[in-house]
Amino acid sequence: VILRVGTLEELPEGIRGRPFIAPYLSLDDQELQVYGDLFRETAKRVSGWDNLLFLFFSWEDVSSHIFESQAGLESRFAYMRGAIAFRDYLKQQEISEWSERWQTSYRSLEEMPFPAYGSRAYADFLEFADERLMNVILPAVAKAARQGSSSVRLSYEIRVDSEPIWTRGLDSEPDWFDHRRTWNLIPGYGVVSAYFSPNWGTVNRGGFVTAEKASEHLRSLLEEMGESVAGKPVFFDQFNFAEPTPNFPSNTRLEGEDEIARFLEESLDLLRQRSLGYALWAFR
Repeated sequence: VILRVGTLEELPEGIRGRPFIAPYLSLDDQELQVYGDLFRETAKRVSGWDNLLFLFFSWEDVSSHIFESQAGLESRFAYMRGAIAFRDYLKQQEISEWSERWQTSYRSLEEMPFPAYGSRAYADFLEFADERLMNVILPAVAKAARQGSSSVRLSYEIRVDSEPIWTRGLDSEPDWFDHRRTWNLIPGYGVVSAYFSPNWGTVNRGGFVTAEKASEHLRSLLEEMGESVAGKPVFFDQFNFAEPTPNFPSNTRLEGEDEIARFLEESLDLLRQRSLGYALWAFR
């Protein structure tokens, strides 16, 4: 058994985050403390289970990496009021310096909404979020889990795709913000978890990718990870070869059962050689 802890499908009353799209765990120390309590209790309960390989959590569980691009200004103002850690981070510089950097005209924190997805300000938020993950969130969760049981192993699902930042306008090609700085996990995390879908490395426009190209992308990802994870074993907690993700119909996918079979014939051999294995993540 490999157990994922704390996916925010539904939020308890009083928690201000929003399911999946924008939890507050990377922004609020109080909520991070509660998340640590969950790991402490879980580790305590499963301590001594011989069939448990490790506990893990994901960038989706703790990071406000996405804010709906169509979200209105009022919604982004409301969200920013709860982004405590990010607001503290912004206080390290004068508002005028941020405004000059972002080409805005904010005069105070109260005037600033949460950065629009893909903006220059959003790139600075991503820098903040990755830094906080490595220096605050991962250490806090590891400490809490050890308090529950020193024998329970931990993993974390890294972010292997990149996010577009339109520094030259929406009608131009974006720059891409990657998260490789977070792939070399801190001590206390003995396994690196990751995910793969045929859409990795493609432009998602509802099209198809060949089995050969998808296999090539998987090989590239494994090579990139091999250079960045400092020799730690890799587990693919989401191996989405069928790409059934709800609400993302434009994701690139393999066309039909024959292409899926051809992809699996090569990719499973790659995973056997270079990973601990994989889990299926599929509605169908």
